[in-house]
Amino acid sequence: MTMRLINWTSLATLTLVVVGCGKSVKDTSEGQDTSESDADADADADADADADADVDADADLDDTGDPANICDDAATVPGLATCVASRLRCDRKMLHTTMDGTNDYNSTHYAAWGCSDVPPTRYQGPERVYSYRHPGGGTNVEIELSTPCGELDLIVIPWSSWEGGGEVCPVETDAFAECILRKRPGNDGHMLNPEEPTDYLVIVDSPTGERVNYEIDTTCEGGGGGGGGGGGGGGGM
Repeated sequence: MTMRLINWTSLATLTLVVVGCGKSVKDTSEGQDTSESDADADADADADADADADVDADADLDDTGDPANICDDAATVPGLATCVASRLRCDRKMLHTTMDGTNDYNSTHYAAWGCSDVPPTRYQGPERVYSYRHPGGGTNVEIELSTPCGELDLIVIPWSSWEGGGEVCPVETDAFAECILRKRPGNDGHMLNPEEPTDYLVIVDSPTGERVNYEIDTTCEGGGGGGGGGGGGGGGM
């Protein structure tokens, strides 16, 4: 009787030990599985973050983030007869480029026309020429040249033989009552306010021959004037 009690007691003890050992092994296995899952999740997150960083870096290279940057924008210049690219009109800003412009004028012409402080042997690249008709009456008309992409200058001469005299462009030997050269670093501008109706040619040219985008804007006092049609007289003024 005593022997049977001992055997049953030993058996119960052995069962508890075995069950306890099994549960311990199971808990350890579950801990290992969780650790591996966490490691996989961290690796995936790191990979996603690296991919996002690469995409962001590529986007930064392609996009300056500055909507005012016009240097890489597509600029279309209509081109009119002979030397003139377009007409300037009141309160209209145009995005144009010297690329593929005419190449009719340089330092020699501007100096011969009477412009002051013309640097020699410059303006050898393409230029853009515009026609503008001022209505007279002393009205202020400001022509502004915005040049964030390169060094461009502004030349303004009175000339009636294009708008009103058969689309004739000036040559080196033509004489002018005035010739204005604006060549400050950066943007340039000039104010027109003649008492009599006057036709002008406005030239955008680079002293170093740069082929770049720019904006030209014509601001008129009262919003009137500008455009083509009519005009009298021939030759330079």
